[in-house]
Parts: sequence; structure tokens; C-alpha cells
Amino acid sequence: MDDSKSDNAKTREVFRRRALLLQKIRTYFSSEGVTEVNTPVLSEFGSCEPALKNLSLNKGRRKYLRTSSESSLKQLLSHNLGDVYEIGPVFRDEEIGPCHLEEFTMVEWYRTNVELLFLIEDVRCLLARCGYQDTIDITTYAELFQNASGLNPHNCGNSELVSCAIEKGVDLKECDLNDRALLLDAVYVSVVEPLLKSFSPVFIIDYPKEHRAYARLSGTTETVALRFELIINGIEIANGYDEITESLEQKDRFNAENRLRKRRGLEQIEPDAAWLDALSSGVPSVCGVALGLERLEMALWEISDIRSLGIKSY
Repeated sequence: MDDSKSDNAKTREVFRRRALLLQKIRTYFSSEGVTEVNTPVLSEFGSCEPALKNLSLNKGRRKYLRTSSESSLKQLLSHNLGDVYEIGPVFRDEEIGPCHLEEFTMVEWYRTNVELLFLIEDVRCLLARCGYQDTIDITTYAELFQNASGLNPHNCGNSELVSCAIEKGVDLKECDLNDRALLLDAVYVSVVEPLLKSFSPVFIIDYPKEHRAYARLSGTTETVALRFELIINGIEIANGYDEITESLEQKDRFNAENRLRKRRGLEQIEPDAAWLDALSSGVPSVCGVALGLERLEMALWEISDIRSLGIKSY
């Protein structure tokens, strides 16, 4: 078989399997009473999260390509729509590589009046419906971090994080030395992440408050954020949160992230007014999760390069 025919066959197989996978996902949510919705890809507001890089258009008033559908879905929650999900494209200005694309497909859903452990089980059930059979353990961020580095991420000093990061060859600038979120990330990426590649699939729970993003803090331990990540073969597949539902708290988070962006020399992003308005009008207690479809495909079909899962546009 010549190369062009082989490539065509591979492309047909990728999209055939994806169509079946999407059918299974939709069947699962339908059986659970979760409503599928479609929301805008373009927004007047970009993401404030320092770890995410926005892609934008500048024709007249600036528009941002969404990094997730979170803002729009929370606006729908304020209209008492109940549990909702969306499957659609999202965009991030990232370097393309084996695990990263600028444009990829997100499965994002929100469950009302549940706790985070319910959502973890929800992810387990969805993956099982999609054909994933491996056992998925649960561990805490602190346990992983401390076993790998000897440091407790919730109470160690910044100087200890600096020493650990430098020992592992991380290049830190003077302005980084008091950026605790960055230091935790530096140690995690250089010390913890390499170990995860040899781990069984795992849900990591109880993140440090510096990495809470838009998760609520624990009511019993103020240094702990109520969020999780699902890691398979060392790769983040899904990211879940016990969501902030108070407008003032969310506004504080946007402002805190912009202060961090300023410290890191990043563009300031106007807080998402539509998101804040939705929370002000009333959103029920809710937990949400975002799952990368292409990364799920990598886990299901033992694929090592995300770039093989579509028509090349890079």
C-alpha cells in the first residue's frame, strides 16, 4: 500500500472511532439527564488564568477564542437549565507537541447540587461507557508531592521550593522567587510529573490553594482547594472543580489572577462581566469538569502523539 492510501486509511479510522466515541458520550449523558448545549466560540472576554494563553481576533472590538466554554455554561446555569454539557472546539496559544494543540475538542459538563467525589465517579462511569477498563486510584496532591520531593506543598517555605527547583535544574529569575504558584509548579513539573508516567491511572485531589483557579477552598483546611485532575500515562485527561458560585469571590479570583499576570509580565485581561453577572443572578451549587477528547482518545487507543488524531493544520 502506498503512503497516500495508508494515510487515507488511518484518517478514516480516526474519524470512524471518534464518531463512535462521541455517540457513547452522548448516550451516557442522555441516560443521566444531562442536557447538551452549544455556546459561542468567540467571546468579548479572555481567560485571566496565568497558565492559559488566549488566542484573539482584532477586527474592530477585540474578540477572544474561548479557552473553555465555562463562562457560557455558567450563564446557562443561572437560567435554571440544570445539568448541562458541551462538546466543542477550544483554543489555547500553546506550543504544538505530542500532548498539545492550539485547537482541540473539550467535553465540559456541570452537575448541580453534588459534591466533588460524585463528579469523580461520574468521570469513571463515562470512561467505562467509552470502553476504558483500567482501575483508577485516588491520591492527594500532597502525598505525591511529598513522596517525590520531601516537601509538604501546603506548608513548606518558598526557599525550600526554590532550592528543590534549582537542584533539578529549573532556571528561576529573581521575580520568580516569591511567586509561590510558579514555584509549586516548577517542583511539580520537574519532580512529580516524570514519576506519573510510570503510575497507574490516578485522580489527584486536594490541590494547594495557589492552584485553586476557580475552585472553592475546603471548609476544613484553608490551604486546600476542592479540585481534581485525572492523569493517565502521565497526561492530564480531565480537570474538575467544586465551582465558585459567589460573584464577589469570583471577582476576587479574577483580580488575583491579573495581579499574578502583572508580576509575570503578562497581558492584563478584563474580568468576564457576563460570568460575574450570571453568578450575581444566582447559580446553584455546582461541580464541573473539562475533559480533553483527543487526550481521551490517546488513552483509549494507546496513541502517543495527539497530532495524529485529526487533519493536519499545523
